[in-house]
This record gives sequence, structure tokens and C-alpha cells, in this order.
Amino acid sequence: LYGALANAAPYINDNRIPVWRDLFMSAIDGANKSDWNQGANAVLRTEVPASLDRQSFNILRG
Repeated sequence: LYGALANAAPYINDNRIPVWRDLFMSAIDGANKSDWNQGANAVLRTEVPASLDRQSFNILRG
């Protein structure tokens, strides 16, 4: 969901997107830090899959 928001942001005229993007980023950072502090070596992946590239959102352009 974070990746979709980040990629869709330039094409959607909605001022809530940066707020949601920041909330997701904070949640991901918090989960990663929590896992790290517990000795885990896994990290949440935040990159956008190839299937969700910018071309997927071209229909949202005005």
C-alpha cells in the first residue's frame, strides 16, 4: 500500500497522500527498529514491485 501511494502521488490531486505516506513510513520504521531491538535480522521491504510501476497509474492523470 505504501508503494502504491508513493507511486500514485504525482498523479492524484489529493493533499492527504503525503500525510498517509509519512504515517506508513513511520510505521515501517517503527516495526524495523522493534525487530532490530529484539535481535531479528529481517527488515520490512518497502520497494515497489515491478508490477506497480508508474505506468499502472497513468489512467489517473487529469
